[in-house]
Amino acid sequence: MSEPIDAIDRQILRALLSKGRSTFAELAAQVGLTAPTVHDRVKKLERSGVIEGYSASIDASVLGLDLTALVSITTSATVASREYEQRLAQMPEIQECFSVAGEETYVARVITRDSRSLEQLLQRIKALPGTLRTEAKVILSSPIRRASLPFDERDELPAFPSESQRVFARSSSGH
Repeated sequence: MSEPIDAIDRQILRALLSKGRSTFAELAAQVGLTAPTVHDRVKKLERSGVIEGYSASIDASVLGLDLTALVSITTSATVASREYEQRLAQMPEIQECFSVAGEETYVARVITRDSRSLEQLLQRIKALPGTLRTEAKVILSSPIRRASLPFDERDELPAFPSESQRVFARSSSGH
């Protein structure tokens, strides 16, 4: 059975997006509930697939990875998407890859040490069977970075998807 995502769930999500390492006691204080109640709600959000996981935000430049770029990749129409995506996934510089509508097939966000290592990555991508063209746009700065969702209290959110709905959605999208 699906349950609606209410205002308290939205507050919990907002708080976790702001500070993912919050304790249940800290979350409870923010939303006005007890820690065990917040724990139950967070577990419900996890089981429903709304919360997919937790991760750390890392400043790659501190680690010597100073260049971030968006790489547009155009492939031939005959490329097997799943196989091509698996090859891209083997390149650790690719942090995210989006299948997009338009002239290009994919747009990848990549992190490299410098322009030379970006050039080497582009050569590896171009060497993949079916790659027609790449185009890189170097990111100079990131004036807007969000870890939030674009909704407010007036937004009506859908009910939690049931397990069967989540499985169907993943299989339909190829995940």
